[in-house]
Amino acid sequence: EIVLNHLTSEDDMKRMVECFRISRKLTRTEPLKSLIVEEIYPGPDVKDEDEAAIRKALLEGVSTLQHPCATARMGLPDDPLSVVDEQGRVHGVKGLRIVDASIFPHI
Repeated sequence: EIVLNHLTSEDDMKRMVECFRISRKLTRTEPLKSLIVEEIYPGPDVKDEDEAAIRKALLEGVSTLQHPCATARMGLPDDPLSVVDEQGRVHGVKGLRIVDASIFPHI
């Protein structure tokens, strides 16, 4: 099991609360305001000034859309599904390597 510990750092949480408030402010300003029907999550019950409620909503709603591994396939340059060679070099991009778990086939 991989435990990502999202928002367990107080600094991270403070930044996310501020990002949340800025995002809300932006969505209440034109031109976005006229395009948004309603806030789906966390919804109007969570008020901007209620930091405890914002923190609770952030903790309950935090997730990742990233995969910890197998998102940048290793293979030959002629394989249309491969991203890197056996040294982590990105096909077609000189000087760029991927050196994280995304090139692992599995964990």
